[in-house]
Amino acid sequence: MLGRRWLQLLGQMSTAVTLLAVVAAASVVGTVLLQQQPVAHYQQTFGPFWTQVFQHFSLTAVYHAWWYLALLLVVLVAVVVCLSTNGRVYWRQLQQPPMLPLPGVLARWPLQQVYSARAGARLRQRLAHAGWQWHPGPGGSWVAVCGGYRRWGYFAAHISVVLLTIGGLLTGCVGFRGIVHLPQGAGLDAVWLPQGDGGQAKVLPFTLTNQGFQLTAHADGTPADFVTEVVLQPKDGSAALRQFMRVNTPLGWGAYQVYQSSYGDAGSPVTLHWQPLVGAGQKVQTQVHQTAQVGATTIQVLDAHAHESRPRFDPISGARLGWHDVGPAVDVQLTHPAHPGQVVRLYQRTPDVVGVATRQRADGSYAFVPVALGVSPTDAAAWAVVQHLVQLPADTSAQAALASLPPALLTPWPPRARAAVVLQAWQAAAVLKTLDWPGVPVLQAWDPRYYTALQVAYDPGFWWFISGSILLILGVGLMVYVDQRRLCWVPHGQGWHLYGDALRDPEALEEHIRALSR
Repeated sequence: MLGRRWLQLLGQMSTAVTLLAVVAAASVVGTVLLQQQPVAHYQQTFGPFWTQVFQHFSLTAVYHAWWYLALLLVVLVAVVVCLSTNGRVYWRQLQQPPMLPLPGVLARWPLQQVYSARAGARLRQRLAHAGWQWHPGPGGSWVAVCGGYRRWGYFAAHISVVLLTIGGLLTGCVGFRGIVHLPQGAGLDAVWLPQGDGGQAKVLPFTLTNQGFQLTAHADGTPADFVTEVVLQPKDGSAALRQFMRVNTPLGWGAYQVYQSSYGDAGSPVTLHWQPLVGAGQKVQTQVHQTAQVGATTIQVLDAHAHESRPRFDPISGARLGWHDVGPAVDVQLTHPAHPGQVVRLYQRTPDVVGVATRQRADGSYAFVPVALGVSPTDAAAWAVVQHLVQLPADTSAQAALASLPPALLTPWPPRARAAVVLQAWQAAAVLKTLDWPGVPVLQAWDPRYYTALQVAYDPGFWWFISGSILLILGVGLMVYVDQRRLCWVPHGQGWHLYGDALRDPEALEEHIRALSR
């Protein structure tokens, strides 16, 4: 008895509408709130309190939460119960011809007109040409129906909800969305599924291989496009799929969709020349995202850039002329016990210019200001002068700096050029004293090796969603835009008495009959 009452409750329209409203509200939360992000993201954005609330109610992974899946299951049961009870009534009505209503019902219909036998026959003929379906009734009466297929919208709408909930259950229970980082030439058959601050690896039924990566940039150095040649090799022995992937051009295989999301440096080899302020320089071999130790100085390569550009200006008017490509550049962090840590940008084509980090942006990148040293650290002779001058007090004049130089340091240049060399070296020394660096690194070579970040989505409910959405649009369209109309012809003396009713717009029906009667 109790189970029957629950089924009756689930079969009520109000119950179904309430459940759908709750599911819709939960889906809005899952759409507005970014899903499956690290805990630090929510703490930084919303604070510790709301982060705990989100995690307690699984709002950071709504579509996989147990309560959301339970709601979908209850909605599925409610719709099935509704179809099994009310659907049978609608089905019988669709199979049976329309019946002539009782006289008391006809008397309340909004359209009532009397026609002669000749005028009635002409009108019925015109109605038949207009798509009305005629059915004989008792006592010589007739019943005509137009738009009767509107009732199919009931079945389409309810079946669409069944398909959508099944799709949601499949996606929520077994679907996933993970990330795989593919270096050039590498292949992987697993993705990483983030979960809070951690996650787990998920083995795929295929292997993804990065066969090539190409990066193009705008004139200002910003990325214009990046393309990855990806090969998907199924483990079942079927034919491999090859595609040049761009953003918003997914690679599909069954219920799997592979998207290109981003790219990054995969540990490119970097060759630096470390020129200290005291002592001889040396070559440093390292990689992006790696750390090298040179004496007491730690050099960490943070990132690399294939195209680094700076604006060009007219020397007279000061107008911007465009962008100057200074070639590859790397960002390094210098750490020394006696000097504050500093992030700098090194330009391969202009070793006498370094970028000094002024601030760190919200995305973790740095803003740099180019600083001209005046002397390239790779110029051994000129740098020897800089090393001498940097030891002098900060208030030393150019003339005093020139007089303090040992003659042996000036022999590489003719006498007329020595003053200019000393002036440039003195400028470089002044800049280095301001920066307080233990030395200056120089970018000599960089062999770019990229990885591409692919997002792999497994959505077994995808085609259920597509089918359900199409049926939902069809069903709602039928119920909203199709007006079911009925006409009853009852013999009246030598003529006919016409009764008419419309579900949505009786006035339009009356105008329709008036137009056909002319």
